[in-house]
Amino acid sequence: MNKRLHMLAAWSGPVFCITFTIGIWFVAQFVPPHDPLASAADIAAFYLRNPMRIQSGLLITMFSAVIWIVWAAEWASQMRRMEGKYPVLADIQLGAAVATSVFVLLPVMVWMAAAYRPERNPELLLFFNDFAFIQFVGMVGPAFFQIICVGIAILADRQSSPSFPRWVGFFTIWFSFLTLPGGLCIFFKVGPFAWDGVLAFWMPLSLYGVWFMVMFLQLRKAIARQAAAE
Repeated sequence: MNKRLHMLAAWSGPVFCITFTIGIWFVAQFVPPHDPLASAADIAAFYLRNPMRIQSGLLITMFSAVIWIVWAAEWASQMRRMEGKYPVLADIQLGAAVATSVFVLLPVMVWMAAAYRPERNPELLLFFNDFAFIQFVGMVGPAFFQIICVGIAILADRQSSPSFPRWVGFFTIWFSFLTLPGGLCIFFKVGPFAWDGVLAFWMPLSLYGVWFMVMFLQLRKAIARQAAAE
């Protein structure tokens, strides 16, 4: 195996996290999420305040969403090794990762359109903003299938020397179910299941950071072991 190439793919994960956070949080300032009860005037004021800053942050976010696919491709490579001759989980995981990337790109493009003409009707800006946040927080299906496939593949690994410890598989499956409450944001404007709520947004985001660090460290170890064995 080309250890350097696989390590670069593994490091794309942290690159994604850093650029995504900088783009959507610190530059565009869509995190913390807008209050679902915010008025059309409040939302219009946000877009009018500094549309160029918003567009610049969203441009960074857009490119970071594509980097996510590189990270997923490395996991697909690992999963094919675990599954053997006829991998299916690896293909599902990679397809779900592409869908996840798309469902990040779509709200980003909607926010970009809102910032492109911030002087338009505030009610229309409110619609754009609602549409984007519901996609961003609520489209949990692809991410759920991507993550749970990784966990199942780890637990189903029958190699003489498994690529990952079994506890990583259980941890991953547990985390995958904690992403699901975000899908309930379509029913709530206040409380823990609203798109700015603890269970729909903040808990999955916080635990994602923990899960991601664990998976990144385990992935590096697996690549190093595989390169040493060949």
